[in-house]
Order: sequence, then structure tokens, then C-alpha cells
Amino acid sequence: MGETGESPPVPVDGVTGLIELGGADMDPSRRAVLGAAGLFSVALTMDLGHGPLSLRLADSASAASPEAGPRMTAFLSGQQAHAAARTGHRATALTKIREAEIAMEKAESKAKAFGSYDPSSLAYHVAQVRYALGDKEAAIEALEESDRTRYSIYRRGRVRHLGLLAERKLEIGRLDEACADWHRVLDDFPHVQSGRCDDRFRAMVAALRPYVKNTRAREVYDRARAIAASPRPSSRDV
Repeated sequence: MGETGESPPVPVDGVTGLIELGGADMDPSRRAVLGAAGLFSVALTMDLGHGPLSLRLADSASAASPEAGPRMTAFLSGQQAHAAARTGHRATALTKIREAEIAMEKAESKAKAFGSYDPSSLAYHVAQVRYALGDKEAAIEALEESDRTRYSIYRRGRVRHLGLLAERKLEIGRLDEACADWHRVLDDFPHVQSGRCDDRFRAMVAALRPYVKNTRAREVYDRARAIAASPRPSSRDV
């Protein structure tokens, strides 16, 4: 952070530039490394709200992986769909999310790959696309599907995505359901160590504050405050 208080620019032009300069003649292993760097940058810039840059990075990462298998193709297309939806490219978003779904079907028909892009991750991307395109109900359904298909060991993902699901439900007036999801967030939150999980926790507390006269909202709010005031365990999922 500089003296101006502004966030430093995201150093991503080098990634996209190298991919574009290398073209088809770049060594495949080098392209794969650059593609991975591009994917990391997509997630980072998406979180920071840089939609157009995220789309460019997602396209560059895809271009860097011309020989990707179906699971990686699903991941790449999911990232492209999310970025396209965030920047108002509806047709592209819908096309790319369909490509991701087809690729995931192929990947799942071959072999399960624990720890990689899976149906839960794809459902999350579907949810983000639907939300960005204005279909909040469909976005909630996709987030619920993501939760149902997520491996139980992924606590950080569960905290983040359940928190998001609760926020989405609250937006359309489903307070009781949101509170139930937030209780599940609080079951896991003390056991994880993640800045993004901390962000979801703070967003939850802020979202609940106007509803503290509601009994269920007050229960979650008081529980969250108690957790915030308690020492965090030294051994947590990272």
C-alpha cells in the first residue's frame, strides 16, 4: 500500500503479454506455467472487482492451454464464463458455462480427480454467472448444488460459499434460511485460517446487524460475536 492509500496495480500484464508473444511456438511446459499464473490472476482480479481485466486474463489462460484435458477445460471455461458475466457479455457467459458443463461431464465419466476442479466448483461458477446475469433464484439453486456436492474436508470453501449463499438468500428476503446457513458457517469458521473466510465472517455480522430484533438473526449474531471474542485455536485448516 503506497502513501496515497490506493492498492497497487495488479502485476498481470507480463503474464498475458508473454502468452501473446509466445503464441503457438512457446514451449508447452512454459505455456502451462503461464496459464497457471493467469488462472491465479483471474481469481485475484475477480475478487478485486476488475471485471474486464479478469476476462482478458481468463481468455489468455485458456489460450495458454490448447491441449488441456476435459477437467482443466471445464475450469478454464468456468473462469471465462464468470468473467464474461461480470462484464455484461451474456451470450459469451452462457456459451462458456455450457462448454464447462459438457467438459465436466466428460471428465466425470472417466475418473474422479480428488482435489481438482470438480462438480462443486463448476456449480459455484454457474451460480456466479447466473447472479451476474440477474437470475438470483437460479444462482441460489446453483450454490446449494455446490454445497451438496462439495467434499466434506473442504472447510474453507464451505465457509466462503455458504456465507455467500446466505447473503444471496438474505437479498431476496429468505432470512430464516440465511440464518440456518450462517449457523453452518459458524460451525466451521473457528477451525479455518483464511483472509477470505474472515471477509465472509465480517460480511455476515454486518448483514445481520439490521435484523437483530429477529430471534433467529439475533441467535446467529450473538454466536458470531462470541466467536469473534474467543481465542482462535492454534491448529486450524490452512
